[in-house]
Amino acid sequence: AGRKHFAPYKLIIEVAEVRGYCPVFEPGDRMVVETPYLILEESTAVCVHALSCLMTFLTPLCHGASF
Repeated sequence: AGRKHFAPYKLIIEVAEVRGYCPVFEPGDRMVVETPYLILEESTAVCVHALSCLMTFLTPLCHGASF
């Protein structure tokens, strides 16, 4: 069956800098989202803390909105 495509854009969230200690990410790591999917095979790692902070932005960004 495979994944259905809902969003016209794939969102790539890349870590530019880590301030302090992070057990998950280092600069250059990324999470890839194609709403409503988190594309695990293209993501370096997934951090629930980062994901929860970005949650309200993911759907609009994956549909072409900008910051």
